[in-house]
Amino acid sequence: MVAGIIFVIIIILFFIFSISFIFLIPMLFVAIGVYYLVSRYKLFKKCTESTDATVVDVISKRHEGENGDYYTEHPVLEYYYCGNVYKQAYDTASAKKYPVGTHLEIKVDPDNPCDFFHAKETASFIIWSSILIIFPIFIMICMIKSM
Repeated sequence: MVAGIIFVIIIILFFIFSISFIFLIPMLFVAIGVYYLVSRYKLFKKCTESTDATVVDVISKRHEGENGDYYTEHPVLEYYYCGNVYKQAYDTASAKKYPVGTHLEIKVDPDNPCDFFHAKETASFIIWSSILIIFPIFIMICMIKSM
């Protein structure tokens, strides 16, 4: 939903300001960065309860690529919330960074305990999303100055 709205805004700006097509690509990167920041912010606002989690397994996910299949490994976290046990794959984390037996403090959504995030990962996520937003804007400013 948010990505669609951002895309529509970019297209409107593209036509209103008669922006060269070359600016569309950096603007798409800005939109992607904004989308990731907004989605992480929403998760941050929903997940308010702290709990301890343990990496209990590592799963491999197969992906089809242009040069053949490749696999990604993700840690599986087990945590307790309100007397229930939850096991969820941590899709944004590397299995090498969190081997089996690692203990983490996570934040859980009290309305949907299957939604969680690891607070220490959020800082790096914000940094990378900000770079994804700021760098293309810098490129567009340089392009405008050179015109």
